[in-house]
Amino acid sequence: MVYLLLYSLTSDEYQPMVFRWISLNIRAGNWDTLEVKPKARGVDTRHELLKFYEENYSANLMHLVVYAKESLDKIQSQVESKFQEIRNIDRSYPHFPGHPCTSDYLQVLVKTVPIRQGHKLRIIWPITPCIRYHKEGPSSTQSMIMLQIIWLELGMVGTGVVDYFGALRKSWATSLSAGESDSTYEFSFFKVVIDLTDAGQEHVEDIVALLFKYIHLLQQSGPCKWIFDELSAVCETVFHYQDKIRPIDYVVHVALNMQLYHPKDWLVGSSLPSKFVPSIIESVLSELTPDNVRIFWESKKFEGHTDKIEPWYGTAYSVQKITCSMIQQWMKSAPDEQLHLPSPNVFIPTDLSLKNVLEKVKVPLLLRKSPFSRLWYKPDTMFSTPKAYFKIDFNCPFARRSPEAEVLTQIFTRLLMDYLNEYAYYAEVAGLYYAINHNDNGFQVIVVGYNHKLRILVETVIGKIAKFEVKPERFAVIKEMVTKEYQNYKFQQPYQQAMYYCSLILEDQAWHWNDGLEVLPHFEADNLSKFVPLLLSRTFLECYIAGNIEPNEAESMVQHIEDVFFQGSQPVSQALFPSQHLTNRVIELERGRSYFYTAEGLNPSDENSALVHYIQVHQDDFMLNVKLQLFALIAKQPAFHQLRSVEQLGYITVLLQRNDSGIRGVQFIIQSTVKGPRQIDLRVEAFLKMFESKLYALSGDEFKVSLAMLLFFVTAKPVGGPARDNKACRRSGEPGEVQIEGLEARWGATVSPIGGQASTVEAYRTQIEAIKLKSDSNESLPIRACTCPNRYPQVCDNPLGTWIEVAEMWVSAGGGWMCGAASVLVTQSNVNALIDMKLEKHKNLKEESSFFWREISDGTLKFDRRECEVAALNQLTLKELIDFFDEYIKVGAPRKKSLSVQVYGSAHSSEFKTDQSEPIKPDSAQIDNIFVFKRSRPLYGSFKGGLGHMKL
Repeated sequence: MVYLLLYSLTSDEYQPMVFRWISLNIRAGNWDTLEVKPKARGVDTRHELLKFYEENYSANLMHLVVYAKESLDKIQSQVESKFQEIRNIDRSYPHFPGHPCTSDYLQVLVKTVPIRQGHKLRIIWPITPCIRYHKEGPSSTQSMIMLQIIWLELGMVGTGVVDYFGALRKSWATSLSAGESDSTYEFSFFKVVIDLTDAGQEHVEDIVALLFKYIHLLQQSGPCKWIFDELSAVCETVFHYQDKIRPIDYVVHVALNMQLYHPKDWLVGSSLPSKFVPSIIESVLSELTPDNVRIFWESKKFEGHTDKIEPWYGTAYSVQKITCSMIQQWMKSAPDEQLHLPSPNVFIPTDLSLKNVLEKVKVPLLLRKSPFSRLWYKPDTMFSTPKAYFKIDFNCPFARRSPEAEVLTQIFTRLLMDYLNEYAYYAEVAGLYYAINHNDNGFQVIVVGYNHKLRILVETVIGKIAKFEVKPERFAVIKEMVTKEYQNYKFQQPYQQAMYYCSLILEDQAWHWNDGLEVLPHFEADNLSKFVPLLLSRTFLECYIAGNIEPNEAESMVQHIEDVFFQGSQPVSQALFPSQHLTNRVIELERGRSYFYTAEGLNPSDENSALVHYIQVHQDDFMLNVKLQLFALIAKQPAFHQLRSVEQLGYITVLLQRNDSGIRGVQFIIQSTVKGPRQIDLRVEAFLKMFESKLYALSGDEFKVSLAMLLFFVTAKPVGGPARDNKACRRSGEPGEVQIEGLEARWGATVSPIGGQASTVEAYRTQIEAIKLKSDSNESLPIRACTCPNRYPQVCDNPLGTWIEVAEMWVSAGGGWMCGAASVLVTQSNVNALIDMKLEKHKNLKEESSFFWREISDGTLKFDRRECEVAALNQLTLKELIDFFDEYIKVGAPRKKSLSVQVYGSAHSSEFKTDQSEPIKPDSAQIDNIFVFKRSRPLYGSFKGGLGHMKL
């Protein structure tokens, strides 16, 4: 891991500080580094940890932020009662003066061997931490502005940015970023990171030399006040119109500010500029010199040519000294580029007025429909910010007809993003963001940000698409980048591979990644030049516009796009034929049949095996949805406890819901070195049998608890942010959409509604009585909820009286198997309160738009989904839940449809062959060829069909 290498190459006296930073930020550590090596030095790791705690755990080093609805007096009273017992031993904040990079670790070129294909160049300078400038009063926020100026001048490839990067863009690089990072009050680094092409790999000296030439230009030109003024205006706009975020993220942010800033700036931090101080910018620029540089160069080409091994992750590397004279020589030999400063930013908004909304529209309206497009419109009636959200799907039948078409569409979208790089940084600085993504049915354009200049950016993007031309030199760069991404599929973790195979089996129109890798070498620029006109020749535009935009503006934008593509003597596109409208269809598994697919892991050096055990249940239906949600809610924690904590099958052990274009199911995802995937699959079935008996023993009160819990969480917002499209999730190998129905709730040590971490029924009983005596039952109290143990929690509020009733009911029931240490009990009498929380409003425009777009893209159009699911939940009974489990989930259920995807790692390679020879059970079927299997199975119907939609 390169980050560990960056910080392991520092002076010995700073290793404790660096190791602490690494532990906090990278969480590196293993048996060797935490047990074997310390013990060899006579060090007891546990003793040292406790010693550190005793010496440093002190209230005067802590900062507390409380986000609540109560009065300040009430909050202060709560804080005093809960935190006054924390000891204060008046410890001093630890300081490490100086910089960890002494002269021995400067002027070095470090060559490293990465795991994946690709080349990367990191040019790093240790600098004076910019946070120190905050102490200068009026220039307290100068550090951020200074960095943004330098980033603008060094940043993403564009018209004023090192058109050296004009040189780089020809064939040397695919991306560039720059800025301060890994900053503390004692030290900091300024980094320039460049992703290189194979050609760029051969010109590293030229790239480094041109960068130093540009820095020299900045030093000679001096700081530009107009850039400061421009960025100052942007920062003020961003601060005043920032989106609402999760409470937990906000309090963490403020708590960190409290460690760095004067109390009057705790909420502002470095968000607002103050005074232009050229000397500060000049001082940092003066540190970006050849005698202060560290260069880290990653490439697979260095395999076999290194002589050192990094101790934590075994990264191979070598170190060589470089001198100022060497860099000066590189600069003399570098290409003679015309370098210049950036130009004014045309995307900065100046009109931040809010549009008049005549009616409070709660859901998207079908504002406009034609043979060419459909426009869904949702004005901002909640957030009162001068922002807009624009999304358009280009549904192109020719994009998915073959592996060649899919890969060429990918290259097309990547090239479009590449061509738009000249606008990228300017747009981002001005608060506008865009993306062009390849998806299942073609490609998608997204533009979000301040509405004043948003249309300019939209029309710029649309113009690039309509007038697309292939630049051979950039085609070669993007083709190389896409090829490496396909090659790197084999380095995905085994659980990601298993999830990929599961999606490949279930999706009707999906091509194997190896097919794309096979066709890529044969593509030339001419192939793309011929393909793009065909791709765009027939298309349908699904549009969504929301935010601070009036209806006539939205219609005008879509009319302009139609004119660009569909009008004129030789239009770029024509309307789709009725037979060409695209749908995403899903394979329907056979009832009463258990399918399994086995494969060897693609990376022979990875010992892990993985299992995805998927149970397909139903097509989108509100009552079945909530039954599945409730099962997942009740089973999630016991599954984690049994399979991970008790049986210790593997660190990655999770139970999640799955939604493939409206086809609902549930899946166990487990990665393990302990057992092979066939054995893991047996353990999943054993768990379901154990869970069956627990479910049958569930009392009516316990069922009400789970039901109300689900009402509380079913429509909460995803902790991980808006879900990406299915194809992106499949390719990234991540679990994809973390369904909210899988949320678990737990009493947290710092937010316990019972006043602490009581672990027994009697302890809870005692605390209930105490808290009833001293608390106001109407005060709100936070409860913490997580999607999974590896994700950050979110916090919600509810009257304390609710939690008292919850706890009393649980105590009277004597606890409960399903609650354990991580459940919340809620009586039916509190359902209404929990429904209110379930129907919590969206926090910002992007979150709201993502929710509505999912309904549009799936074709379900149930914009009132959450209200409908609340109604379904209120009708659900315990018997119905048990009947649902017996029919769809339990082992041997008559309507159960399951798929077990098993990936064998190197630790279980011998089991792969032996498991293959075992007899197949009568109710099981092995999938030998994915595509033969798919052709043999029927498909679920689609909610989308031409210009009309099916309704639930």
